[in-house]
Amino acid sequence: GSGRYDWKLYVPGRPGTRQADGIHILIEFKRLEGRDAINRERQLMHARKGLEQIVSKGYATRLTGGSMRLDIGIAIGQRFFSARQRLWERQSNHDVSLDRPSDVDWSRYEESSGLTVAQWDKQLTDADDQGWSDGLGWKTKAIDTDSEEESTPLSKHIRNMILATGPISVAKYMQLALTSPVGGYYTKGQVLGRKGDFVTSPEISQMFGEIIAVWFVLHWEMMGRPAKTDFVELGPGHGTLIDDILRASRRFPGFFASIQNVHLVERSPELRRMQHKKLGCDSQQTQMVKNHDSTDIPAQSTSAIRGGLTVNWYDLVEQIDTSSDNVPLVIAHEFFDALPIYKFEKGQDGLWHEILVDIADSDRKDVAASAAANQQNLKQPLSGSNTNACHFKYVRTRGVTANAAFLSHDKSFAKLFDKGDQVEVSPESARIMAQISKWVSAKKGMGLVIDYGQDWTQGDTFRGIKDHKFTRPLSFPGSMDLTADVDFRYLRTAAGEQVKCHGPIEQGTFLHSMGIQARLQQLLQSTSDTKLQQNLVDCYKRLTDPHSMGRIYKVLSVFPSSFQGVPVPFARPTTEELNKPKVEKIVR
Repeated sequence: GSGRYDWKLYVPGRPGTRQADGIHILIEFKRLEGRDAINRERQLMHARKGLEQIVSKGYATRLTGGSMRLDIGIAIGQRFFSARQRLWERQSNHDVSLDRPSDVDWSRYEESSGLTVAQWDKQLTDADDQGWSDGLGWKTKAIDTDSEEESTPLSKHIRNMILATGPISVAKYMQLALTSPVGGYYTKGQVLGRKGDFVTSPEISQMFGEIIAVWFVLHWEMMGRPAKTDFVELGPGHGTLIDDILRASRRFPGFFASIQNVHLVERSPELRRMQHKKLGCDSQQTQMVKNHDSTDIPAQSTSAIRGGLTVNWYDLVEQIDTSSDNVPLVIAHEFFDALPIYKFEKGQDGLWHEILVDIADSDRKDVAASAAANQQNLKQPLSGSNTNACHFKYVRTRGVTANAAFLSHDKSFAKLFDKGDQVEVSPESARIMAQISKWVSAKKGMGLVIDYGQDWTQGDTFRGIKDHKFTRPLSFPGSMDLTADVDFRYLRTAAGEQVKCHGPIEQGTFLHSMGIQARLQQLLQSTSDTKLQQNLVDCYKRLTDPHSMGRIYKVLSVFPSSFQGVPVPFARPTTEELNKPKVEKIVR
């Protein structure tokens, strides 16, 4: 089967130019037979997997290849069969289902191929497991993204909202899926760690929090050792990071004595309870408030294991009491990536159109069928309908929504993007960044933002994370974390001129410059347990390795405009580094 694979890989452009430049990758091949054909298909699948890894590692924004057709043929001895296969767009919201051809008498090929039917079955099954299923002679199909899903209270709630008011923004869908009291993801318990859906840096190793503590101590010294400080963490998760920071801070008595309060911005009732426990808060001295379901959640307490510090919880950044003169020390680790985003696409008319979330066509048919049944006073739904199915899809507006209108007035967006480009924008991120900057500027504080993302606007990073794997974000709302890469350029712009933003720099660079290797050596020397030593090394590599978390995670620092000098390790780039393009523009 002669044919070709044709992909298009989108990579970030030069600073000040388009957001993405396309590279066409074309692999053509001639007809081969027997095992040569199988090897060819495996090599092509390896090539595809390599391209997908380029995207997953953050070197490119997306990979498409959905409009090409390919003839697949596998010859076994002198006999062969061929199957027509359609390449579908390789996006994260597709899965693969394999159905063995029923019209092929495989036993006829046993003698000439030297493989039994069972052996062929195993080879094809193994190939599917390793991602080679596109070209191994099986009938392949993309599972319908509108396939039936088990209905949940939250999915019914979203569906009813769309039926009542029309398609909703991606930001609204994201907000409901994550924080809705009806069944939002963060209202549940174990979402972090190995038993949850994803693992954050503080959960990997204590070294991460210790390095962050050292950074704050260092710059507390540089700012003249202010007498009173407050730690503020946005989205504390289990409370592991702030607990490690406070534990390590006690090694610096002067700095620890300056800490007056710990402010935690956390909406999830369950995570608040976990943070309360992690910080060793005294239940007898805890002030509780009523949650939406009338259960008690902590609002203020005292940490018995961290020097009796007062711990306060808030739903919003704006609720934090800023009336005191205490210097704020702000940390936002993997916080901005979970804030709602809006998605837009630049149409052929040159205007920005919003991408919304709507009910899938199959679900609308079920709703219509159910309504028709009710009108006819039928007790049972019409045949073939499924009123419990609930699924969603993206739609693009014909006109310009109010949300999209502001993009048309932003000159930077007009210059950077062409027709057909998509962008993701998070106004809530801008609002919170502006609030942090205002506070840091007024109180002469400092802040660190650590998250995964890039220093430019991207267009297709919205995804779901479940069981430590990426999955379709519009499936099973409330059952997975939803996230999008952080646009650090957007955060810096939102911060304004009242503060100085330094970075972002890669997490691996930050941790190495702050001495994580020296801390690793100390921990290795403190134990003779070889398994524990190996675990320490593995955790260090995961935090710093460019192929793991070391490159895709970035660190941005925020200081008042009056701050003199450059914070460690945010050295000023050289002229050569400033003029060097981040990614070479190869082919449009």
